[in-house]
Amino acid sequence: MKYTFFIIGIVLVVLLVVVGVYVMFPTPTVDEPVGNTTTSPLDNDEPVVITYKDLVRVTSPLENQVVTSPLVIRGEARGTWYFEASFPVELSASDGTVLVQHYAQAQGEWMTEDFVPFESTLLFDAGNATSGVLILHKDNPSGLPEYDDELRIPVSFE
Repeated sequence: MKYTFFIIGIVLVVLLVVVGVYVMFPTPTVDEPVGNTTTSPLDNDEPVVITYKDLVRVTSPLENQVVTSPLVIRGEARGTWYFEASFPVELSASDGTVLVQHYAQAQGEWMTEDFVPFESTLLFDAGNATSGVLILHKDNPSGLPEYDDELRIPVSFE
């Protein structure tokens, strides 16, 4: 009799562990194909957005837009793009000179696989540069290259 209760107890513990793992780590779903940057309408009535691999959506700035300092970056990224509610951003001139490095801050609960709004303000001096690239880096606290990812947005300077 004790042996039967022991077996039933073990089976229940295993089932609870399996259900707990499933709840804590659900299988991610992808709503659109993984691919390059595209420009498309956003669900929240924004007219145009840059979409990257169904991971990041940027509403400002757009590709090849003329930008000035201060540059406000807005959009939304899946919670997996963040670490501790932020991710690195960088603005470089077309010759590779880094003009500014900063971070984008989540504007909501980031510990989710859903999209979370972000914002960042960059202060920079473009000098003689006429064009450059805004880079939104996926935060990768592990440092492992297989987890690196980035969205590159070409911009122009006044």
